[in-house]
Amino acid sequence: MSFRVVIIGAGLGGLACAHGLARLGAEVVVYEKDPSPTARPQGYRIQLDPPGLNGLRQCLPPEVLRRCLATAGIPLSPPRVRDHRLNAVSEQAGLPSAYTAQTQAYPFHRAALREVLLSTLPCATEFGCECTGFDSRADGRVTVRFADGRTDVADLLVGADGVGSAVRDALLPHARVDDAGLRLIYGRVPLPNRSALPGWVLDTMFTVATGPRHTHIGLGPVLFGARGRTEPGGFTPVADYVATMVGARTDHPALPSFTDLRRLDGDALARVARDLLGDGWHPDLYDILDRWDTTTLFPLRISTAAPVQAWPGGAVTLLGDAVHAMSPVLAMGANTALRDAGELTTAVTTARTLRDAVTDYQHRMLAYSQPLVSASQRIGRRRVGQH
Repeated sequence: MSFRVVIIGAGLGGLACAHGLARLGAEVVVYEKDPSPTARPQGYRIQLDPPGLNGLRQCLPPEVLRRCLATAGIPLSPPRVRDHRLNAVSEQAGLPSAYTAQTQAYPFHRAALREVLLSTLPCATEFGCECTGFDSRADGRVTVRFADGRTDVADLLVGADGVGSAVRDALLPHARVDDAGLRLIYGRVPLPNRSALPGWVLDTMFTVATGPRHTHIGLGPVLFGARGRTEPGGFTPVADYVATMVGARTDHPALPSFTDLRRLDGDALARVARDLLGDGWHPDLYDILDRWDTTTLFPLRISTAAPVQAWPGGAVTLLGDAVHAMSPVLAMGANTALRDAGELTTAVTTARTLRDAVTDYQHRMLAYSQPLVSASQRIGRRRVGQH
């Protein structure tokens, strides 16, 4: 099957999809509105479980897959929920089986994984190109429009452009992405040595400590171990760290508006985080926040997609947050975006026509992603008070 693909968005899902479809012989180009790969914070730690890892395997050539997996940190014990005094909280009830299953998960440094995907991409990537929509053509293809007046023509347009997706707005104008009512202050605590932090932080894949008014702290170690942090011709070296976030509901009296949060420097964001906690938390947690590298801090607004009905397959489709944005409580956002890329690649290999492939992909994608969005919202309401 010979065809031309335009992918909007150079995040993990879009890049994996570009690899997968290019391997099948498609002519692929990726457009990204950011002016460069490092133009804005991309986040730090992500957790990849079997759905995300399998998505990578479906898309990548063996050598690229090897280099991606080389960026992984050491797998640790399953995630744990504690209260603000660090007492363990049992919260397995109500979690989806895909989350509670004792399967191997790995922490990754998002920028390192993205760097490998970008540097090995067998097709063009153009930064500084903002997609504004598309027009259907009489020949069944689409004309993709950009803010600078340029256009491109594709047999398949893939919207991998995140929560604010221009492709989704044009394809499914009725689809909603709602504010989850949560804001995070996110950054890194460096680990000059393993004794710098208590053992309970470093032996668990992710720890959430929840306190009054649903204020919470999330801690995710990324430990690379004795095998080292880079390889010849590999990614930019990254030292061990703990991804650390403080979150609160938008109605917290100590939380500025998101517009104001975005104006604050790292030191000011650290002070806001401390004010959000107030008094009464375990001393270990205050000590961890005192170790924040404040130059790494930035604010995040959490969104969640409303359910969307299946739509006919055609020359335009969506993947990742563009179609199923979910709160991070189950760590399934990146996993599901990478699974999407793998599912779309597989559908193209097995379908008779490109339209059949898109139809098959969308049917499967909605079947596995919408329950995860709902579960993330349900657990997020219970655990951290999201809308």
